[in-house]
Amino acid sequence: MLVMVPATMADQAFCFEVFASTRRAALAALHKEYHDREDYYRRRCPNAEHVILVDRGARAGTAIICRRPQEIRLMDLAILPAFRDQGIGTALIRALQAEAGSKHLSLSLQVMRTNRARLLYERLGFVKTGETPTHLSMVWRQ
Repeated sequence: MLVMVPATMADQAFCFEVFASTRRAALAALHKEYHDREDYYRRRCPNAEHVILVDRGARAGTAIICRRPQEIRLMDLAILPAFRDQGIGTALIRALQAEAGSKHLSLSLQVMRTNRARLLYERLGFVKTGETPTHLSMVWRQ
């Protein structure tokens, strides 16, 4: 016999477990996409540096940076929603620009056309060097 019991705050963990169980396939696909992306980056730049971006003691995002003799490439930048629009991306880009400038290197990246970070990159002096239907290649040179 089915009984309906009101959910309380104490039931939050169970409610989340039920919710997550309905999305296991999507979560598995996302997990695979993450590992495929990591493998792709590792093949493209085996010595890439994976960093955690920490802002005032809080883990705010991640970046993957590839340093090569001819360029520095920002392979990936992701900032948690709660930390966006607080200057973290700008600070990272400026630090990489300072490093690239001191070594007389270019700083390059690729961004999805629809990603609003493109506006940040343009504001910080990046110019488009190529494009695909989904992405723009951009570079900064001192």
